[in-house]
Formats: sequence, C-alpha cells, structure tokens
Amino acid sequence: MQLIQLRPILVEQQAQLAALIADYLAELDPTASGEYPYLKSYWEDAERVPLWIERAEQRIGFVLLNRYALLPQTTLAIAEFYVEPHARGQGLAQQTAWLLFDRFPATWEIRCLASNRAGLSFWQSTLDRYLGHACPALDGAAYGWDGTIWSFVTH
Repeated sequence: MQLIQLRPILVEQQAQLAALIADYLAELDPTASGEYPYLKSYWEDAERVPLWIERAEQRIGFVLLNRYALLPQTTLAIAEFYVEPHARGQGLAQQTAWLLFDRFPATWEIRCLASNRAGLSFWQSTLDRYLGHACPALDGAAYGWDGTIWSFVTH
C-alpha cells in the first residue's frame, strides 16, 4: 500500500491548482471553459479547504472541501475530487477518500453528476467498503442536483 498524504494548497500555488482544475473540468465536459468560479474563494473563505493529494512527495491530484451543501445535516462536503489519470487504477483515490474520512470526522456530503459514470461507480464502491455496508444513494433531483448524493457520518 502506497502512503497518501494530504497537504494544504497555499495561495501561492493557486495557478498550479487552476491548471489541474482545467484538466479535471475537461474530463467532465470537453466543452467546458476550464474556469472554476470558486477558485479564489478557497483562500478567502474559512468554510473552504483546498488540499493536494500526494504520493511519495509527488502531487497526483487535489481535493476541495467546503461546508456548502444541499442536505441540512451536512458539516463537510467534497466539492471536487481529482486524481490524475497516470495515478488511477492503483487504489490511490480510495486511499485518499478514506484518509479524508478518517482525518475529518463529519457528517459528509458527496455529490456526483449523473453523467460521470466512473465517478458514480467509484464513490458507491469506496463508501460501501469504508462503511462496511451499502451506503444509501439519494436521487439528487429531489434537491435540485442532476446526479447522486451520498450522506454519511465519520467519527
């Protein structure tokens, strides 16, 4: 098992994050602009936390956490989660998710767009394994979201 680390993204690294976000957004929607409207707020708003995902001191992705959610019980949400293509298929994304859940006890909310088939499969299996039982998936349409929402508690 390779050790994953989460490190704060410094404001001086904003341009590096913006470049990686552009890759992430292009994967989700090749017609997207690549601009992330909330980027600057991750250093201006205490309710947002930007983190690098690293393996062996090398950046392999990022996670953006915040407290802006659709479900009222949520205390922490994963806004964006990205592992670069070269680092996929090795269990590193799952390790990252589990590390987040262990490091930040919360009532979590994770949302995934209906069009992101790989993301839907990843989150369902990752949550089921972490929790040790099937994590109920909510239909986001009831909350104005085009996709699936998962809510669960970590201690």
